[in-house]
Amino acid sequence: MCPEGIEIDEDSIPQLVLDYVALNHPNAELDDVYLLDDNGIPHYGIEFEDHTQVLLDENGNLLSQGVENEVDIATSDLSITITDYITANYPNATIKEAEQEDKYGTTYIEVELDNGTSLIFDIDGNYLCSEIDDDDDGNNGGNNGGNNDAVSYTHLR
Repeated sequence: MCPEGIEIDEDSIPQLVLDYVALNHPNAELDDVYLLDDNGIPHYGIEFEDHTQVLLDENGNLLSQGVENEVDIATSDLSITITDYITANYPNATIKEAEQEDKYGTTYIEVELDNGTSLIFDIDGNYLCSEIDDDDDGNNGGNNGGNNDAVSYTHLR
């Protein structure tokens, strides 16, 4: 499953998901909520102000949890699987930066290319999805002062 999703308002969260949060994280402050797609099955990524994250199904069942963390990776340290994928599929692009990210209790590798594309791989180097920063602000879909960026997601099925 791709760890990237579409940010949603609290009003769009199913009641069973809200019930889980109220019961298990009663004093936590919500930071962001994302709707993620797992082969057509909706999952809800809940991120709290303290960087704790939970991933829930639409019935409020806990799928995974963890603490958000990002660590820069030297491009020379990327696996051959990742670099071969980039060479084959993005022959004219250059790697701008790479990070190891812990999201919802799972570790991913995100590689940002100079063309605005970010590629997401699992820890073994298998391609999961990509996101394209369509507004060219270099923010890759993050929240920029309250403005939602135009981002396209492509998921491997």
